[in-house]
Parts: sequence; C-alpha cells; structure tokens
Amino acid sequence: MQRLKVTCTDQRDRVVVSPHGEIDMATAEHLRAQLVRAVVNRIGLAPVLEVDMSQVSFMDCSGLGVLISFKHSLVRTGGDLALTNVPARVDRVLGCLGLDHLLEARAEHLPHLRPAASAPSWSTQSRAPGDTGSPTSFVWA
Repeated sequence: MQRLKVTCTDQRDRVVVSPHGEIDMATAEHLRAQLVRAVVNRIGLAPVLEVDMSQVSFMDCSGLGVLISFKHSLVRTGGDLALTNVPARVDRVLGCLGLDHLLEARAEHLPHLRPAASAPSWSTQSRAPGDTGSPTSFVWA
C-alpha cells in the first residue's frame, strides 16, 4: 500500500492542497485532517481550497466522500473547494458518478484559481497500516 503525502501551499486568495499517492480508506482521514488544517490556518477568511490532483495515483469512494463533504462545508461558509489537474483515471471515476462538475475547477466559475506563486508550504505523510516507522511528521518549507 502506498503512503499519502499532502503538501499545502498558502496563497493570498486560496490554499493549494497537493496530495501525492493513493487516496483510499487507509488514507482518507489523513487527507481530511490536512484539509481541516488548511482551513484553520485561514481563520477570518472565506477558505478557498484548490486540490491539485496531479500526483494522485488512485482514489476510491472514501476519498470522494472526504472531498464532497468538505466542499459542502466550505460552500456553506462562503468558501469553496475545487480539484485541478485531475488525472484521467480519477476523472473517469468522477465523470461516471456525475461528480466532475461538482468538484473540478472550471475557469468560468472559479476565476481566482490561477497558477500558484512561491509561498510558504507544509507537508505531512501518512503510513501504510503495519508500518512501524516514525510518527507522521510535519515539514515546514
């Protein structure tokens, strides 16, 4: 089982969350925790999260559940969540379920999403079940 590493880059108008690896039942809660952390860091601002999916090799329904519930929560508070750079294997699943229009960024709907500039970021990594390595660590870049 592959680990999930999540990097977050804080921009003025949004946070870019970049998961690397598989988003599945074993790693979905780690992704949720990082999304929460990204929102907490933006207290007082309507949180806009851009989830760059370019390095996601697999996503199952537990990952979809995290993203959909988080998007609904953000929209209720004036924020938003959108997926960018969605790989074909993930896009196929989103399209089959009719979720591509709900989750994927559309330039006309989210004009504030543009290429990220250099900014502070942090990274965490989850471990596969049974991995006895060191605890999940936070890396500030």
